[in-house]
Amino acid sequence: MPRQQNWNRTVMSKALNHLRNVMLNLINFKKLAEEHLIYTAQRII
Repeated sequence: MPRQQNWNRTVMSKALNHLRNVMLNLINFKKLAEEHLIYTAQRII
């Protein structure tokens, strides 16, 4: 029974790490997109 609980904890930590990585990627992507939009707008104007 303790082994099952340990396994659940491992799965949870892996899932949380994955979610954190996804969030960081989204934040970085958003920054890149905003910079690109600003750059494009400046070139058009």
